[in-house]
Amino acid sequence: MTNPHIQVRSLTRTYSLGPEQVAVLRDLDLDLVAGEALAVIGPSGSGKSTLLHILGTLDRPSSGSVTIGGLDPFTLPEPELARFRNREVGFVFQDHHLLPQYTALENVLIPTLPFRRKGEDPEPWARELLGRVGLEKRLAHRPAELSGGERQRVAVARALIHRPRLLLADEPTGNLDEAAATGVADLLFELQRELGAVLVLVTHSLELAARFPRRCRLASGRCVAA
Repeated sequence: MTNPHIQVRSLTRTYSLGPEQVAVLRDLDLDLVAGEALAVIGPSGSGKSTLLHILGTLDRPSSGSVTIGGLDPFTLPEPELARFRNREVGFVFQDHHLLPQYTALENVLIPTLPFRRKGEDPEPWARELLGRVGLEKRLAHRPAELSGGERQRVAVARALIHRPRLLLADEPTGNLDEAAATGVADLLFELQRELGAVLVLVTHSLELAARFPRRCRLASGRCVAA
């Protein structure tokens, strides 16, 4: 394997449950190179979402290390960590989390507002992304005017607005019918390959997981090849 873009070593995440400490992830190791796509499967409560949240710096390890592009993001001060997360990580969740009062175009542009660089104009790329996901005629539509599959495609475009090096998807097709789910999965693969990003997707769907060149099952807090 070439030098990994993401390197996880001895990752452990414990939670307090009354007087007890419960380990959801335990001494987990994982390497991912740029452009690689990994599906994570496992029963409910096995730690799939916890792993995704730690990779995306939304949660912190109890012990162990995570490096992304050679950097341990958890060593950054909170403002720099927020900037890192905004620029380097794209998230797609089961619930699209679009803001209902804003149009599709405005929702895609929201991640660019906190840390926009001087002279930067992300709108042309946002329009292109929405065109790429088949919504060029829906730019001015609000979420209530879009179908479930269309809303999730807006969420995919929003996740890619900064051309992130790490794309994380947590059950992104779980609320969609079969046709819409296939379309969203196709988009994730196409755009992830184009950007050369690492894609890590959590799913209960064995059919969707089977489309990935690499799969792991979470078992006893560790990632086992599946």
